[in-house]
Amino acid sequence: MINWIRKIYNMKIYSKEILKVISNINYAILYRIFILIQDKLEDKQLTEINKYSEEIFKKYILNNDEIREEDRELLSNVMADEKIKELLSLKFLLNSYYYGVFHIEDDEELYYKKALKIKDNLTKLNKKTFYNQKKIVKKIENELKQEFNKITKERIERRKFEETPKVRISTENINFILKICSLFFIVGGFLYTYFFMAYFNINISLYYNISDYIAGSMDVLFNIFIILIVLSIFMAFEFDNMLNKEFFNDEYGISSSKSYTQEYLVFGFFFVTSILNYLITNTIETFLVIMTLVMLFYIVLPKIKILNYLEKPIPIVLSLIGIILFISQLALRIDKDIKSVLKNEKKVSIKLKYDYTKFEELSLITINSNYLFFWDKEKKKSIVIPLSRISNLDSIEIRE
Repeated sequence: MINWIRKIYNMKIYSKEILKVISNINYAILYRIFILIQDKLEDKQLTEINKYSEEIFKKYILNNDEIREEDRELLSNVMADEKIKELLSLKFLLNSYYYGVFHIEDDEELYYKKALKIKDNLTKLNKKTFYNQKKIVKKIENELKQEFNKITKERIERRKFEETPKVRISTENINFILKICSLFFIVGGFLYTYFFMAYFNINISLYYNISDYIAGSMDVLFNIFIILIVLSIFMAFEFDNMLNKEFFNDEYGISSSKSYTQEYLVFGFFFVTSILNYLITNTIETFLVIMTLVMLFYIVLPKIKILNYLEKPIPIVLSLIGIILFISQLALRIDKDIKSVLKNEKKVSIKLKYDYTKFEELSLITINSNYLFFWDKEKKKSIVIPLSRISNLDSIEIRE
């Protein structure tokens, strides 16, 4: 009795394995049909070609339905394919083997004869030859799946190339980019200097000119400039991924709405980490803020419906992201430099002579082409000394 139960159990497990191989070969046949007919249905979407492949397989190959006139040519090409013949003969041979395991002789013979109609030199499977065929089926399925994915990818890439507006690189565009970079440093230098010096009650219009803004911004804004370039590259790749998803969804008729659960979790992680980092260390970590903002933009921007009414929303979106990130990083840098002055963490040591030695221990705010700016922490006021008045400046030492 126990041996009989064990035999039935093993038979059930073994039959599931056979059904899995049959399922694999069904997918392989569908992949092959798609590959054979897709170039003749270029005007159809991928989802329509997939449905058509399934229809050919189920109606005409499995059920032997009456062939519609418009399907006759395609079906003829499919059935003439040697790979299809090989797969179908193997499928029927596996069906025969499946029923043989359960000793259902009529069905076993029926499917074996179907296999012989396609290839007349086939022998029935046994346990050893089944496992050999199992490996062959898996290999064939993987190869056909790769070819199927390649065709799908090429279709989407072709649509991206044909339907996405081209970026024309010209001398005018290069000059425009150079002007934007120059404007970045001028405006950025002015904003940094204005808000940084305003904290110490210094009116920059009295002490600064354009060359000072540019010179002062190079050190401050260079890191921010690099961050924006890196983020722009990231956004370019993300934009490419968005196009891939858009065309893929369009080809398969998938709704563009998606769940942002993963993005919410990542945003929440960086946001909470930023808060905890600030509470523990009393500092703002730039990387954490950047990642928080990037994830926030990624979630919020697709939900801004007004973008649907713009002719070219992508450049506007990217410009908006660049401006917001620039302002946020500039604000963080200003906050960091103000705290550095208040803590007297200056990186240069000023050596003055005679009557000016009393200013040496003050916190150095900054230096421009014409002035030295100091902060008196005790009196909470700034002191501005013209360089022209200091004929006895000994040296400026850079601290290690």
